[in-house]
Amino acid sequence: MKILPDLSPIARGTPGPLQPPVTQRHIETEIAKCVGGVISPLIMNIALHGMETAAGVRYFKRSRGGIETAPDAPVLVRYADDLLAFCHSREHAEQVRQQLAEWLRPRGLVFNEAKTQIVRVPRAQEGEVVM
Repeated sequence: MKILPDLSPIARGTPGPLQPPVTQRHIETEIAKCVGGVISPLIMNIALHGMETAAGVRYFKRSRGGIETAPDAPVLVRYADDLLAFCHSREHAEQVRQQLAEWLRPRGLVFNEAKTQIVRVPRAQEGEVVM
């Protein structure tokens, strides 16, 4: 059983590894192929930086410390390419969706219409958990 790789010197004239030099590689293709990889969420978070501002999210400093979302602003929750926007009304949600669609367009991105929907989230009563 061989556990360690063979690190003996390679004889001259032996074909080298199949990996081309960096100048000959297609970086865009390599980045596109990492979809589903462990780095995908990081890449998407970098690409979507600024989305909260585009949606109209605003924060204010609380008097007892910390920050909080402004009462009339939406709340965005995002992980990689998944997004939830919590708004105060259906009209507000439609407005935020339009703002985000306009912000995504120059980046070559669009909402997946089959997966995108505006739904009402019921308010929980005291002691009740809504999931």
